Amino acid sequence: MFLKRIAKRIAAPFRSRGVILLYHRVASIAPDRWSLCVSREHFEQHMSVLRKFRPLRLEDIAARPLPRSVAVTFDDGYADNLTHAKPVIEKYGIPATFFLATGYIGGSREFWWDELEQLIFQPESVAETLDVSIGRRFDQHTVSGSRLEIHDQIYDYLQPLAQDERRETLERLSDQIGHKPQFRQSHRQLSPGEISELSKCEFAEIGAHTVTHPRLSTQSLRDQKTEIECSKIFLEELAGAPVATFSYPYGGSNHYSLHTCEIVRQAGYRFACTTNPQAVTRLSKPYELPRLNIGDMDGDRFERLLESYCYS
Repeated sequence: MFLKRIAKRIAAPFRSRGVILLYHRVASIAPDRWSLCVSREHFEQHMSVLRKFRPLRLEDIAARPLPRSVAVTFDDGYADNLTHAKPVIEKYGIPATFFLATGYIGGSREFWWDELEQLIFQPESVAETLDVSIGRRFDQHTVSGSRLEIHDQIYDYLQPLAQDERRETLERLSDQIGHKPQFRQSHRQLSPGEISELSKCEFAEIGAHTVTHPRLSTQSLRDQKTEIECSKIFLEELAGAPVATFSYPYGGSNHYSLHTCEIVRQAGYRFACTTNPQAVTRLSKPYELPRLNIGDMDGDRFERLLESYCYS
């Protein structure tokens, strides 16, 4: 028994202690291919549940994950982060970090994945087979199947590209399908003024999420450096405060590299988040913090999910 107690004491700091939550949108939007949306009703239930846990700022849980500690984060920078999420985190006193892709702020185009959804799912009909020219080299790819299958195939081709190439490809696809994506208020990003307003909320912190939301692992080190540094500079000037945290676009282990982590460190960030679905422990790497993606579930299911990751 004595040895067992000693073993538990030694292991205790390295057990699962908390979790960083990843949200994108507080809205009810269809289609929602990547399950980015959580309804306003469910989000309020989630924040109410968090009062049973230990809500912490992202930097606090990253520096010292405590038992049942939870941090809330948002990726991308949709406008509903301000209009729908902010009032709820204020109501329940839950700190949250908002990671923003700065190249879309104040623009007149939706995120590229939202434009793609429009092109494939909005027209009355789409051919079952499309010949798509990808990138500036006009690489030809034939995609076929259901709308969902066509969408997912094109998405996979577009994700590794740089922003300009993605947009050029989408424009050619728009001409081919005969449908022009519209800039929808339901899908717009935060404006500069709204970011300034959000940054003044005592429970909100601003983090960076690159400029154009690229898959960093497919970009040159020079382009990665530009994406990572410029988003920080822009947000610090806009919010009037240091930006110490970063999240990798898409966030999987194949979406960034150890070189990317080093660029993030050298840029002056203290912590960076991935989308690897694990609990946070004292062994978690500061530039590869895991996060749990949260979908549109009710409060009871949400609570069970958290309990499965946090040890009491």
